[in-house]
Amino acid sequence: MQRRIASFGLALLVLGLTACERTGDAPGSALNAPSAPTPQELANATYIGLSIVPDTVRLVAGEWEGRDEGGPMRASVTLLATPPLVGDLTRDGKPDAVAALRASGGGSGSWTEFAVMSREPAGLVTKGTAHLTDRAQIRSLRLQGDTLVADVIEAGETDPSCCPGDLATHRWIMKGGKLEPVAHIRSGRLTSAVLVGTSWTLAEWNRDEPAPTGVPLQLVFTLNGARGQAGCNSFRGSFRGDDLGALTFGPLASTRRACPPAQMEVETRFLKALANVQSFGFSAGRLTLAVQGTDGMAWMSFSPASEPTL
Repeated sequence: MQRRIASFGLALLVLGLTACERTGDAPGSALNAPSAPTPQELANATYIGLSIVPDTVRLVAGEWEGRDEGGPMRASVTLLATPPLVGDLTRDGKPDAVAALRASGGGSGSWTEFAVMSREPAGLVTKGTAHLTDRAQIRSLRLQGDTLVADVIEAGETDPSCCPGDLATHRWIMKGGKLEPVAHIRSGRLTSAVLVGTSWTLAEWNRDEPAPTGVPLQLVFTLNGARGQAGCNSFRGSFRGDDLGALTFGPLASTRRACPPAQMEVETRFLKALANVQSFGFSAGRLTLAVQGTDGMAWMSFSPASEPTL
């Protein structure tokens, strides 16, 4: 009797292992399913169909620069340092990635390109591209199902090219092998009211000067004013900015907790910078604050935070 039970159990084990092997070998199984392109792959991929001459470029470490034609400027393409969006835009059951790129034809203007990239046996392939107008600023970029959605600030009819001021939302879907626009809605002008309900964490003091790690530097905009963490103490106060892109903070009151000297130095710098803010804008989903300093203008950059802010 015991031998029969043992033999039956062994047979079940063999059947189970065989079923597992067959499941693992099945076409389209989770083990064999293609993965989405990684940020490192996107930084070294070839992009086809961009609105730049040439329209095909290969990035190396996130950069491409055109040939020297004897002039002072060259065309260039840079992969923006934002996490790629991943979803099935091509509706083929495989994950695609949306890369955001900054392109320039070599002059003073620049624009943002979006490229839908898919993994094929031969490598990454560009499935579709779209671009924004010259110097448009990205407030947020997201996927809604198979639709790419960008909230932007772009030039209105009377805006100079340097200073876009219209709030707008663009939507694209993959159709007929192309990333086609399906909606373009303008919703108002850029004032500080668009900041209400948002929360941010300092990413850079200025271009190429990262914020310190391990020190909470946060800025929150609410219906009742601004508040946040300055490194050691919390603070709150008012803000205003009725003109296009204008932003100033009123007196900021903070708690008076003592922290180590290095942390207090960071806090002093942060609060002083906020007191000297002149205007704001957006870049690749980040909030940028123009700060007037003794050595000229600095551009503080903040990444979105997840704190509920209303």
